[in-house]
Amino acid sequence: MENQLGSLTKTLLELLEKGRIQFEESKSSGKEGDFYSEVKPFADLVKTTCDEWLPIAIQWIQIDKPPFINKKQLETTYEHLEKMGIQAFYPTTSRKHFISSLQSAQFVLQSILQYLEKNT
Repeated sequence: MENQLGSLTKTLLELLEKGRIQFEESKSSGKEGDFYSEVKPFADLVKTTCDEWLPIAIQWIQIDKPPFINKKQLETTYEHLEKMGIQAFYPTTSRKHFISSLQSAQFVLQSILQYLEKNT
């Protein structure tokens, strides 16, 4: 379970970084991404990965009981990532809100990886 959780968490961090880069490109160009060729495929990939990650992460915290990581944080991270998958393509997205959500999700994901690396 830890291997799968670690792998999915790393994938989510990579998607988060791609979303951040896309957001900066959309913001600087002022252009929205094409819904069918850009937004939907990326958002679907993020959602599919999140859908696979969340139940494994919840099961993991119930078994390992890592300090400073709880179910609510995992659910909030899921929500932030899911929104990021769409909002990254729209220049009208609030920079402050987007970056704050990204940093929150990134913190939880990195905390999971650090815990896994330290305890396996």
